[in-house]
Amino acid sequence: MLPLEFFPTFEYPYVNIDIPYPNSTPDEVERQITRPVEEILATISGIKRMISNSSENNSSIFLEFDWGVDSNIRAIEAKEKIDSIRNQLPSDLERFYVGRISMSDIEVLTVRISSNRDLSNSYDLLERHLKRRVERIDGVSRVRLYGVEKKEIRIQLLANRIIAHQVNLNRLSQVLATSNFTVTAGRITDASQRFTVRPIGEIKTPEEIGNLIIGQHNLKLRDIA
Repeated sequence: MLPLEFFPTFEYPYVNIDIPYPNSTPDEVERQITRPVEEILATISGIKRMISNSSENNSSIFLEFDWGVDSNIRAIEAKEKIDSIRNQLPSDLERFYVGRISMSDIEVLTVRISSNRDLSNSYDLLERHLKRRVERIDGVSRVRLYGVEKKEIRIQLLANRIIAHQVNLNRLSQVLATSNFTVTAGRITDASQRFTVRPIGEIKTPEEIGNLIIGQHNLKLRDIA
């Protein structure tokens, strides 16, 4: 007899590839990432359909195979194929993601939270006191928060100033990333005392971001934004 399950587990014959490329235009993504990746993925046997989308900052490719094909093996093969052409992709491309679709990825429980206070800016509170605790429950695979966003500072660049100062946007992105960090540099032991050395480069205010040196002649971010 066939076993009965409330939510039977089965794998869809699909593989998704997501390739983030910040600060890029759809044309750049199409030309530098999507096309070469499509060409190498096309060599995988058994592809029934391939759909790609090149958008601002991201390339996504969807592969469909016939039913019965092991999508786990095809996902591994897709990753290996992309790794084999990393030297043909932009040097500042940091990572890409290859995933499969299964019944275990489908949400089985949605919880709505209401409050007398505005929760739209309470991501950290909900993430710390709700999301993390639910994730620790046995059997929970993933928890997502909707309706709230992580706190972030958006930088609106001025096109005419970028052109005037000949600013490279990819280089600018790297400067911003490396200027916002906290790492542990080791420990210093003195007699019976031990001190942890932790260089801190975290940006905490919009003013600090505006004063970042991003180019020659003390060019600051606020000069182009």
